[in-house]
Amino acid sequence: MNSNGSLNLPAGTYVLKGGGIDWKNGTLTNTNGVTFYLTGGFSSISVNGNMNVTLNSPTSGSLRGVLFFQDRSQSISSVTFNGGSGMILNGALYFPTTDIKYSGGSTTTNTYTALIGYHVNFIGDSYFTNDLGGIHNGLGLPTTGVLE
Repeated sequence: MNSNGSLNLPAGTYVLKGGGIDWKNGTLTNTNGVTFYLTGGFSSISVNGNMNVTLNSPTSGSLRGVLFFQDRSQSISSVTFNGGSGMILNGALYFPTTDIKYSGGSTTTNTYTALIGYHVNFIGDSYFTNDLGGIHNGLGLPTTGVLE
């Protein structure tokens, strides 16, 4: 997505096999839950510059709370969530073998984002809120911590 366009995704699971995601200059939203499953030589994710993103993970079912899920047998070369003027990601971003660069965007809206990555690098302003009960991020009782 790279054309100042607007897209509202229907609820569901999006299996992305190979390729990559490059979102900039537009609006991407969903009103119900979505999960992106990345597999099969998936190369990178880049959300940059003037991109407004509002995505919500499912609130029920086996993928409850999961927004992005990297196939554990895959390694993704680059994952960058720079947002732009607004990025709201309610759910878990699961990249166990990949480095994540996360800046979150300049919005002041609190989001329920869980970041799971090999390394996580925070750039600029990022907003996080405890998720009482794990409805948005699927992780159960709220905790805050840094693990090495």
